[in-house]
Amino acid sequence: MRFLGKTTVAVAALMLAMPIAHARAADAAAGKAVYDKKCQNCHGADGKGDAKMEAKIKARTKLEIDGKSDEEMLKLLKEGKKPMPGYEKSLSAADIDNVWAYTKSLLGK
Repeated sequence: MRFLGKTTVAVAALMLAMPIAHARAADAAAGKAVYDKKCQNCHGADGKGDAKMEAKIKARTKLEIDGKSDEEMLKLLKEGKKPMPGYEKSLSAADIDNVWAYTKSLLGK
């Protein structure tokens, strides 16, 4: 019985130490509305990019997420990476999660 108590405490401590990436369920439909407003201008309606925008900003605009974890992509959405702005200050955490859910659905991930 004493062993069970120590094991339970150890498991609980590990669970508390792990970061909780998504405490709320993301809504891809709500994410589409945000994507259309904030992302589509550069990345295109289909995520394949926009040639005119690429020429203007001299950067690729095609959505490329292969090999990146959810955490990496959420960080990118929050902090940005030139020339893409970060959205941590202008979007809620739920909006960012929703945009990521929509982006994955758009790309069939």
